[in-house]
Amino acid sequence: MTVAVSEADASVVNVTALRRSTTSEVDVCCEVKLPVKYDVEAALQAQGRVEVQGLQNARVRIATEEGGAAVNRLQSLQVIYRTSSGPLLVKGKLLSSLQASATRVLSISGDMIQGGSVEVNAPKIECNLQSLHLNSLQLAADDVTLRVNDVTCHTSSIQAEHAHVLIGNYSGGMTWQFSSMSLEVAVPRLHGDSSVVATRGRVSLGCPTEYRYGICVTGQDVCMHREFKEVKCIAADIKDAAGDMKDAAGDMKDAAGDMKDAAGDKGRQRVLAGPSSPLLSVTLLEGRCSLVPWTWPRTRH
Repeated sequence: MTVAVSEADASVVNVTALRRSTTSEVDVCCEVKLPVKYDVEAALQAQGRVEVQGLQNARVRIATEEGGAAVNRLQSLQVIYRTSSGPLLVKGKLLSSLQASATRVLSISGDMIQGGSVEVNAPKIECNLQSLHLNSLQLAADDVTLRVNDVTCHTSSIQAEHAHVLIGNYSGGMTWQFSSMSLEVAVPRLHGDSSVVATRGRVSLGCPTEYRYGICVTGQDVCMHREFKEVKCIAADIKDAAGDMKDAAGDMKDAAGDMKDAAGDKGRQRVLAGPSSPLLSVTLLEGRCSLVPWTWPRTRH
């Protein structure tokens, strides 16, 4: 069924498609052609799926249960997506802010999201995208998997019990907090003081060796590549991955302002390098934190 709507039609268009037999194997397909500026609100039940494409409007609202949604070449002030466990597919560029939530699992995959903000809330979040270019990013979940090739974000907040984060290049600011995590990210530029805090896990950071920002790492096992120069550290047994780090005795101010003194924490190590601001502060209580030189286009972790 195809429905074409012109500018002369009513300002609100309702389209309802029902399957008469619940045992039928035939899908109901409905195509609605709208003027490019029309807002869209779509609500689907069970396995119902929807795709919204080619619009330039103010708002798109999509609600599904187990069926998925796709946005294709969409330019909107705001996209709101609500689901139980239906995936969201981004085709081409999504030029919009995005608010997405799920009661069970939320999977977001595809190409690029560029806009003001992205806010995602769900018990489990799986995000696999080519790029994110945003003013702000907020993720809150029990379990987060985030894989993005390129991220530019003025500020981001990620909170999760368990996280697996793999980002090719990240430029911006960050406040990330996890109980356990596996993190691999290259940070060529930092916009303001940033922090990554985790109880346990593994961290690999790609950072510029010319110190575009300061680095402060506190952890159980800290390793730095030999290309990082003029490194200050407090620890009796800090591991120098390349063999040329200097031990600095005495007191050292905690530039992050909220980490415990490594000299008083048995088995902890602290490393400080580069300027005091902006500062990337990393705290990993259990596990290894490795710092490797950032290289373009991809850092070798």
